[in-house]
Amino acid sequence: EDQGILYFAMEYADGSTLADLLKANPSQPLSPERAIPILQQIAAALDYAHIRDIVHRDVKPANILLMQDGRALLSDFGVARPIASDHTIVAAADLQPGTPAYMSPEQAQGGFALTGVADIYSLGVAAYAMLTGKLPFEAPSALTTLHKVIHEPPFAPEAANPALPRS
Repeated sequence: EDQGILYFAMEYADGSTLADLLKANPSQPLSPERAIPILQQIAAALDYAHIRDIVHRDVKPANILLMQDGRALLSDFGVARPIASDHTIVAAADLQPGTPAYMSPEQAQGGFALTGVADIYSLGVAAYAMLTGKLPFEAPSALTTLHKVIHEPPFAPEAANPALPRS
């Protein structure tokens, strides 16, 4: 607070988002060598949040900032929530924030206790998008996407990107 004005300061992010990078070459997935360092850094950020009992609830490429110095940052904790003392939060079905294509099944269904595992699932979807150029569940509407997330197996990554190494 300065002279009665509340504010907060953040590091300037001098890069773009992972979503921008993926949109630049939609038919060209990232190589594992390019994707893995990004995934490691975002996994570390989620670990940091989860240790402090925070669930992000909207991990997706648009919320992953790629800095010019090579760092990857997790942004937009606007829908993040503290985890209760029993290490869960209950997701209300009618008020579920997040992005359907990146939601975990328990987050998509609502009414379930959420833990950091939901964020790890979302990071896995981001990894899938990075390495295949596609999403594991694609549908014409958010509702249909949520139905697929809950009830169907994902599209096989090796079918989306035959050049993807099995490891």
